[in-house]
Amino acid sequence: MFDTYLLFTRLRLRWYIRASGDLLARHWQWFLIAGLLVPNPPFVGLFYLPARGLEAVFSHEPRLLWQFVGILAVQLAAILWIMPQRQFYAGGGFMDYASALPLSKSLCLAVDLTLLFVANSLLIVPAFIATAHILAAQSPDRLFRVCALWLLLASACIVQMVALKRRPIALTGIALTDVALGSSLVLPDVLRLPLLTLALAGTIAGLLISRQAKRLSPIPQAFANFRPLSSATRTAGRYSPAFLIQCKAVAARPGLAVLRLSMPIILALAADRLIAMFIFDWRSLPVVILALAAISLLLSGIYRTLRDAHATMRAYLASLPTSSHYWPIRDTAFVVLLGVVPLCILLWPLVVHELSPWFVLLALATAYLALLVSQRFLLTFGGRNAVLYGFMLAAVWSGAALAALPR
Repeated sequence: MFDTYLLFTRLRLRWYIRASGDLLARHWQWFLIAGLLVPNPPFVGLFYLPARGLEAVFSHEPRLLWQFVGILAVQLAAILWIMPQRQFYAGGGFMDYASALPLSKSLCLAVDLTLLFVANSLLIVPAFIATAHILAAQSPDRLFRVCALWLLLASACIVQMVALKRRPIALTGIALTDVALGSSLVLPDVLRLPLLTLALAGTIAGLLISRQAKRLSPIPQAFANFRPLSSATRTAGRYSPAFLIQCKAVAARPGLAVLRLSMPIILALAADRLIAMFIFDWRSLPVVILALAAISLLLSGIYRTLRDAHATMRAYLASLPTSSHYWPIRDTAFVVLLGVVPLCILLWPLVVHELSPWFVLLALATAYLALLVSQRFLLTFGGRNAVLYGFMLAAVWSGAALAALPR
């Protein structure tokens, strides 16, 4: 049994390390940029800031709402961390062969947890840093808070497995863990140990349910047969088949699609909030410019998703009576259409409060759309350094826009 576990784990790890290593070799620029831009010395902030966030969940003054928000934020961050790695975690074509072997559910679960530990290795370092900070605080309940921290991390791992395996029924046990864990941090000390035990039971229940539950399809059948959705799909396929193909290509990777489509909206809303905190003064326009530059980098990843989808059908597309510019033009228009949404969110407070002349806002919007179009050319001709070139272009664009502002 143990020999089978070691062999299965070694094969899964070999695929994970090879696939993730290839991705890291292609996109090492993002990690370098993040390490240089995050506050504190290079790469220190990548571990220090998450550790401070974990510590804040268990060190803040007792407020029930704050505790629940912090717990859910940690679990959401865990999902966002693991979903881009789901293809590496899945094991590749080898799993088609392994599924035909008489492997027990307990063995598969043990291998999955081992691989999940490896995938979260960079997140475990901030957890140890947060643990050291909590223990160094000399608080009378520091041991309880350390246990609560690691129990939260265990529940976050179960949530990751639920997201990867698509077994949402296991969230019932995790919901019990969240309620018990959040309550234990704000209720009297005499109730802490029973609530912590209840949270541990919820985590174990979520793990067991995740092992036994059936896997759900990405799109439930009842939702697939939803009449308005089916009607909208038929209409899009009739009048704009290219748009329908693009939407399906983006939706084929749901985790990455949600991240790439939600982050520009979140960034635009955060910039609007910052503008309101500045009381709509002269700093509002520079904030909008920097936000637009960051949004262009986030949306540029959709070009890569569409390009990879078209590459799988290159032989078939070459046989169609279409020009070579058919998909590049439509892909560019698709990303520009997506970029209009955060642009409207950012320009709305500037228009309402009349913070800038209309021709300046029109020029800014035009320059932003031109930046989105330029990101596609960098992806096409930039090769392996396309991400780095895109970052440099966004930095130059934002610098030129800031320099062009009326004084």
